[in-house]
Amino acid sequence: MKIVIIDDLNLEQDQIKVLRRLSHFKIYNDKPTENQIIKRISNANIVVTNTTKITKKTIYSAPHLIMIAAAATGAELIVDLKAAAQKNITVTNVPGYATESVAELTFGLIFNLSRKILSADKSIRQGNNNYKPFLGQELKGKTLGIIGLGKIGKKVSQLALAFEMKVIANDIKPQKEIEIKMVNLKSLLKKSDIVTIHCDLNPRSKKLLGIKELSLMKTSALLINTAREEIIDEKALLIVLEQKKIAGLGLEFNILRNNLQTHPFLQLENTVLTPHIGFFTKEALSLRKQIVFENIINFLKGNPQNIFKL
Repeated sequence: MKIVIIDDLNLEQDQIKVLRRLSHFKIYNDKPTENQIIKRISNANIVVTNTTKITKKTIYSAPHLIMIAAAATGAELIVDLKAAAQKNITVTNVPGYATESVAELTFGLIFNLSRKILSADKSIRQGNNNYKPFLGQELKGKTLGIIGLGKIGKKVSQLALAFEMKVIANDIKPQKEIEIKMVNLKSLLKKSDIVTIHCDLNPRSKKLLGIKELSLMKTSALLINTAREEIIDEKALLIVLEQKKIAGLGLEFNILRNNLQTHPFLQLENTVLTPHIGFFTKEALSLRKQIVFENIINFLKGNPQNIFKL
């Protein structure tokens, strides 16, 4: 059995020792080109990828490949699932490893917007001594609307309740949360002081919030998106921000886009942007490594876990 880690995952030494005992094991710590990937996995049975994309071409170039262990929740972002299925290759992912981290970042964005922390810091650094532009608002008593009540959405709700917020939510699946009132999307957008998105991206949720939906929000409301950007129609979002039809946006922002330096979101004062750091904490990365390790071990034992399918 040959296992190849094609980019840096930084497994623990004890994990590496176990895998070496079970297989021929090779680690690469750089970011390979597609041709380098093809060369590296030509004889591999199991491939582990952190961020490197496993394309149809690379999958079909590896005749012995039986498993792809993706170190991500959304394996579809880095693995050609159709090609893997055609070759009967098992693809695993790491669900739930960053639940705490993403939920906490969500509130970091909420705090920054509701208390104007970044603007206040910038003002002081520019030599200003006026606090009056930074009138904020408390969270207590405000209504938080959660779109998508999965693991992250539920953790966000727990944090909100600790701040004595009212919590309402919308989800495509029936939910029975005692302290959360389930409402339709239209009602959630109208009633919420803060709307936060935690649903998956799929054909149904792509551009879930367009100009019609965003226009339902209060002009004083904040919008937080630590999920996928495509859930909101970007052109519609820009319109409501520029026209101040909502008070602010906290967004996990795609920094790999071609127009990064000139993107209009960067020119707006009512936005707080982060470069997809929701998962990026010591604790989440440690848990991710452990889940990837367990995925491989269980697969080798004939008891695969966390098999990913869209």
